[in-house]
Amino acid sequence: MAAQTFTARVHAGPMKVRTARPSDLPSVNRLYFQLNPGRRRDGRFRSLRPSVRAKVIVAEEEGEAVGFVWAHLVGYASARVGYVEELFVLPEFRRRGVATRLMKEAMRWFETQRPPVVFVSSSAGDRRAWRFYGSLGFRRTRGPWFCWVPKRR
Repeated sequence: MAAQTFTARVHAGPMKVRTARPSDLPSVNRLYFQLNPGRRRDGRFRSLRPSVRAKVIVAEEEGEAVGFVWAHLVGYASARVGYVEELFVLPEFRRRGVATRLMKEAMRWFETQRPPVVFVSSSAGDRRAWRFYGSLGFRRTRGPWFCWVPKRR
């Protein structure tokens, strides 16, 4: 199957950031495969049903998904920690605040789930990602890892 590409378009509609619905599955998978082109079979989303352990949030403009964040809780030792598995925004929508809105929504969800810490990683040497996560309150730990401690409600 040939990889789908997205062509640049001029969008002027309002951006919506919301929890992904099951009907978003094809759009989220297309975005995921653009981020991870080598994971055609084993890495795709099989369901977007709401879960207490995972949340997929999409950004859409004019009814089209233009980005997503995949956040979830994982067991680590005796704790349940948060992890941002993937964050992706189509290139033509970058530098417009889409990733910030997606991450802030994920961070609100993590605050309701109350993990002691949330982790995210970036590619080694990706200083733009380092600045981005730092602007959201994440602190760099070792290597490409960043952590954030959610507020207690």
